[in-house]
Amino acid sequence: MSIVTVLGRAFASNLRTLSVDSSERTALEAAGIQEPTIQSYFAWRRSVAMLVVLATFLSAGLTTYLEFSETDDRLSAVQTRLEHLLEEAKEKVLPSSDESEESDEEPSAEEATSKKSPSDGERTDEAEEKHPTTAFGQFADGVHLVSLYAMPLAAVAVLLCWTRLK
Repeated sequence: MSIVTVLGRAFASNLRTLSVDSSERTALEAAGIQEPTIQSYFAWRRSVAMLVVLATFLSAGLTTYLEFSETDDRLSAVQTRLEHLLEEAKEKVLPSSDESEESDEEPSAEEATSKKSPSDGERTDEAEEKHPTTAFGQFADGVHLVSLYAMPLAAVAVLLCWTRLK
């Protein structure tokens, strides 16, 4: 069965107009389903289950990849880059006459802390101390990842017994 057929069936608005393949019709008739409208429903249901399997396995796989590959370091690097961009934007927005007047003054607390921020490649020990991963946190992450695979596995079960209504 082609992907075009699966997509066409899954997004069909009128199930009576769906065509049922001869192999599907044979399987449905063997299961005791003779009515053409009900056969169309089962063909539609099978196509929707195929899309659910594809979409949910893709989502679960990407989430698993992101969970194990991305670290907090990348997030802090992005945050540091944003802070530098904000500093540059402030410097460009302020008129040059204001800058000469402010150079005689002490830097504000905000400027002092922004100048002390780590560069893109540096890490601070404070960042590690703020978000330690506990055993319960790791367990919760594991439960979350396992739960993401429940939907595609249920959809695979539907595909395996697609000719049964129950």
